[in-house]
Amino acid sequence: MWKNRRDKQVNAASTIQEKTQKAKAFARTVTGIAIAASVISTAASPAYSVEPDISQATCLDNGILDDERAMLLDIYHGFLASESGTYQTVEFYPTNQWKNWPRALEVCYFHSVKPGVMKLYGNIFHEGRYQVSIERTENMDVARQKEAEYDAEVARLVSMVEGKTADEKIRFFHDYIVQKCVYDYSYTKSRAYDCLVEGISVCNGYAAAFYNLCSAAGLEAGYIAGSVKVEDQGMVIHAWNRVKNGDGKWLYYDITFDDVLGSYQYYGLTEDVMGQDHFPEEVI
Repeated sequence: MWKNRRDKQVNAASTIQEKTQKAKAFARTVTGIAIAASVISTAASPAYSVEPDISQATCLDNGILDDERAMLLDIYHGFLASESGTYQTVEFYPTNQWKNWPRALEVCYFHSVKPGVMKLYGNIFHEGRYQVSIERTENMDVARQKEAEYDAEVARLVSMVEGKTADEKIRFFHDYIVQKCVYDYSYTKSRAYDCLVEGISVCNGYAAAFYNLCSAAGLEAGYIAGSVKVEDQGMVIHAWNRVKNGDGKWLYYDITFDDVLGSYQYYGLTEDVMGQDHFPEEVI
């Protein structure tokens, strides 16, 4: 038992170290590209990207442009590489603050902390393009450790469904989250990390974790933010999911409700049925 625990600690430390090195290398790459671009031209910057972690593998397919995907990677890795928890992109990106990329950043990248305050900066030499800054003071060693732990847990669970059908993967992830996570009635835990690693969260953590797992396992999935009609409470802000099943049809899942109710009442519903009391406002 002690040997297994020691092996897990060694593996976790190795994962954290790799993630830190990856983030810092990415930040150096961004800076190097930006410097080279400024020497060559003041026009559009060259494209670049790095491989996302497994929990981000197929996120952001819903209306997110390639430049915006590069921006989100830049913000996330730059944040992890910083020691203060603040970061501003070197590159200028063609983005719009009213699009859904802030939500995508929160669901697909920042698994243990909320992104924090973000601002856009533009200038006359980069019309329609902006630098993005993030201000989130954190203990960065702890933040990097949590993100590494989350990625490792996603990878572990995804490895357990290799070779299974789409429907089997969906059922496994649904049931695992229901067994692992309990609803946080103190309303202080809301991240995917809280749900999948610590085992306690509100609806956002349930929905984000399920989305990350399904996406990383090669399923076409969606994270849905909106409101739900609750008896004696009226309309309440909520998050749930949709996933394409083995027949290529979108089916809808509310794991939070299934957990709280102790049933499969909100498992694999059609859009019309889910829409009777769930009202979507944003889909990632």
